[in-house]
Amino acid sequence: MLTIIADRIHAQLRESDLVAHLNGDEFAMLLVPINNTKNVLQIADNIIDCMIQPVILSNDERVMTSLSISIALYPDHAMTP
Repeated sequence: MLTIIADRIHAQLRESDLVAHLNGDEFAMLLVPINNTKNVLQIADNIIDCMIQPVILSNDERVMTSLSISIALYPDHAMTP
């Protein structure tokens, strides 16, 4: 399940971006470079849209997912990278 979700997220990112599994059901993404907030919001919308489709398990069972996204931008939301 986590692999499928990670693949879906990764497919929405650019080659220069990074996705990492933190723990449990948490992922983090590092998007570099970001020229404006609009770009980040578009990527977040794309990730949300790709999660609408159910995950099909090996026994053909369908699992619906949900997610929340938080966004932090440097230097707006932090003193150091």
